[in-house]
Amino acid sequence: MASGNGSPRSSGDYEVSAEELVDLMSLRGVEAKTHIDTEFGGISGLCRKLRTDPFQGILSNECELLKRQELYGKNRLPAGNAPEFGQALKETALSLRPIILGMAAIGSTAACSSYFVNNRRMVRAAEAATLVVIFAAVVVFVGAFVRFQKLRKQYVIDESAKKKSWAELFSSQCQCIRNGKQTKVDAQELVCGDVMEIGKGDRLPVDGVLLQAWDLRVDETNLNKHLDKQIVLRKSRDQDPLLFAGTQVVEGNAKVLVTAVGGRIQLERPDPSPPATPSPR
Repeated sequence: MASGNGSPRSSGDYEVSAEELVDLMSLRGVEAKTHIDTEFGGISGLCRKLRTDPFQGILSNECELLKRQELYGKNRLPAGNAPEFGQALKETALSLRPIILGMAAIGSTAACSSYFVNNRRMVRAAEAATLVVIFAAVVVFVGAFVRFQKLRKQYVIDESAKKKSWAELFSSQCQCIRNGKQTKVDAQELVCGDVMEIGKGDRLPVDGVLLQAWDLRVDETNLNKHLDKQIVLRKSRDQDPLLFAGTQVVEGNAKVLVTAVGGRIQLERPDPSPPATPSPR
């Protein structure tokens, strides 16, 4: 675990990808512990793959931090997917398909007729069918524009709420170990591989794996918004070693290996895994 000379590991090729870490953090409870043991060789193996010393932390030189940010991302608010008019157009066309098919049927019927009288002149039915197609296209485009405006308005509302919640989450400073020394780091500057120390009242700005824990209980209610009741779990390396951004320490303290930041945290997953069975509070 610790390097031979007792100093943090130097920069090198990391042996675990961001995707592998996200897959790990999608697990829960004992399953996560088993995965760490089988896929990474235990907590010590995971530390080695992340070029982290669990006692000395990481090097805090700029090159090291930039490389970790490049490989695993920054702990910043990820940009949301803004609505696109093309997608709104496609969805509108699908939703209006019965109407469009009806118009096409009318056009086809008209095309089979010989003539229509229009403005006192004889015109071919094909021209009338073309007008039907144009009218259908106008209906679709107008519907798509209305849908796009609604989606864009909802996007602005959602992004505003998201920025407010993330600003609160990332406004704090965290106690970390870098270069073998305890140091305070802005939450936005945390990187994968950091060793973070947490205690009662702390709200986690990153996902991580327990290195050590002392009577640790965590409120995971924010992570499981589909449930109405409060969820407080006892955390330990053997039974439930994963911690998640947005959750809060209600008792105890711990050392945590940071494994996911920014847009890769579980709070940003579209369908987070169900919580483990809550321990009695």
